[in-house]
Amino acid sequence: MADSDKKDTLILGPEVSKGTHIYVREEANGEISSGLVSTEPEGLPHHDSLLSLTHRGGPVYEIDEEFHMTAQGGSDGGKPPKIASRQYRAGWDRIFGKKPVVGSA
Repeated sequence: MADSDKKDTLILGPEVSKGTHIYVREEANGEISSGLVSTEPEGLPHHDSLLSLTHRGGPVYEIDEEFHMTAQGGSDGGKPPKIASRQYRAGWDRIFGKKPVVGSA
């Protein structure tokens, strides 16, 4: 795999509370960070960021995509959180349909 194709990896550590684990993250550029990661129940708001992961064996996961959330009432003017991946933008017409032709007589 070329360096430009390398993705961030996440190594899960022990569970510290129900659904919450300690993690160590190695970014594609070699930077290391750690923290807590948890599974979020469906239907609840997300407050920080969401990760799309692929299991690579044992405690190792590859981060496919990361979605950053903006807090309501923050510097974004109180707008709702935004989640938009490349696939979402590319499939906009398939999801919402194309704009109708107007005024063709």
